[in-house]
Amino acid sequence: MANIKNQHVVPRKKSWAVKHEDAEKASKIFENKNDAIEYARNMAKKNDACVVLHDKKAKIEEFTS
Repeated sequence: MANIKNQHVVPRKKSWAVKHEDAEKASKIFENKNDAIEYARNMAKKNDACVVLHDKKAKIEEFTS
């Protein structure tokens, strides 16, 4: 089985971050959520992974493949 790293879009104090699943550090930081989602979707597509969107309280709000 492949080691698929889902892309998580998570909130930060005044920005949004895209992180690989289980990563301590963000792959990239964005000022707005929409830009973070677009980046996460592109990365997930390249890596045959999913995107997990979190709300401002860091709870999962959507999981897309």
